[in-house]
Amino acid sequence: KGCVCNPGYGNISDTKCAACGCGKDISCAIVISKGLFGMENYIYTCICKDEIKAGKCQKCNCGKNFDCTVERGVITSPDKVKCTCKEGYLKKGSVCVHKLCYSNPCQNGGSCTVVNNTIQCDCPSSHAGTLCEKENMCIKFPAICRNGGTCETTLTGEYRCNCPQNFSDVKCRKGCEELMGNSECQKRGEYWICYNSDEDKSNYTCNCQTGYKIKDTKCIAKTGCEDYGGNFECENKGPFWICVNDEKEVSKYRCDCVFGFKRNGTQCVAKTGCEDYEGNIKCENKGPFWTCMNGEEDVSKYRCDCISGYQKLGNKCIATTTETPTTEVQRIKCDCGYNSYACQWNEKGAKLCNCFPGYAQLGDLCSDCHCGKNTASCFFDRNERNICICRDGFSQRNGTCSKICRSSADCLNGGKCSSDGHESFCKCISPYTGDRCEI
Repeated sequence: KGCVCNPGYGNISDTKCAACGCGKDISCAIVISKGLFGMENYIYTCICKDEIKAGKCQKCNCGKNFDCTVERGVITSPDKVKCTCKEGYLKKGSVCVHKLCYSNPCQNGGSCTVVNNTIQCDCPSSHAGTLCEKENMCIKFPAICRNGGTCETTLTGEYRCNCPQNFSDVKCRKGCEELMGNSECQKRGEYWICYNSDEDKSNYTCNCQTGYKIKDTKCIAKTGCEDYGGNFECENKGPFWICVNDEKEVSKYRCDCVFGFKRNGTQCVAKTGCEDYEGNIKCENKGPFWTCMNGEEDVSKYRCDCISGYQKLGNKCIATTTETPTTEVQRIKCDCGYNSYACQWNEKGAKLCNCFPGYAQLGDLCSDCHCGKNTASCFFDRNERNICICRDGFSQRNGTCSKICRSSADCLNGGKCSSDGHESFCKCISPYTGDRCEI
């Protein structure tokens, strides 16, 4: 057992404490040595702490991470200051550094500290990374983040761009202007243009410029008939109407009759040999009493014949010298109704009607046999049923020329492609109708 001395005192024996003289509350270690003539010398060493800077400890200037002691001088000898690195630290030059920082692991001017027994490098602004080993890309390239993006240096020394909404690129770049989109689209050919996506401006698509459309791998001009409703409008005018694109400005169109037909009010009627292919002129030029007769099977053809009461003799028409027998029927004026353009009697006295398109002879009149706008021609069979010859891609169904299908993919709104034993048509589910169940 021994005495425990109060602050400001030190043991000179197990049972005796003496004042240190180091300053208020500063303890000391007292060592007794033998001097001349056996006299005892007392060596007082002040034990200084970082938080105490009074008295003799004011002479400590050891910096951080040092323990300091001050050995009091005797009579005229000066005090001796001794700096000792704390546990876990090593002296390097005039400072104490942590043993983990002793090898100076922080690069490029970074300063080393240890927190929770782990190295931490405080890097200059020009560098980043765990050991300041990487250049700070945000400082080196201040414009690396584009289009309003802000640059952030991560703990590992990498950079990250915080982009505005609708950018997926790591540098917030636009697809067309900064990710080769414009160049890529221009390589496709004339009229191609690059469009940034509204949802993701870093993404782009190549498409045709306004007024053009994609066909195969090219951009071609949109036309009035195909793209601006021309075909639909002209087809709805009736049979034999067709859409024609304007020669100078293909985005415009006009409705005209198909080849071999001409306008007659709001209808397209077949051109005839006599009226439209110079038949009347050529027959009249043959001489008196010649007339033009349109072909019975093909009205675009004609023949020159003599008028009634005259007969051919060489290249002339001469009056008939003997009365030609006529039947009672032939004495009546030949008339096939408003829907015919010619009427003739054959040698047996039967009436032959030349009907406009969409009409055919039924009895003595030209009657409606039309099967819709997609009819090419029509006629009546022996049972007086109308038979339609439909345009390519159409076939008769329920008295109408309807568009045929090849698979259910041709049918809209859940319709199915179904065969009637002859052709296949779209079978629609309620309430949809139309050739493609589009209505």
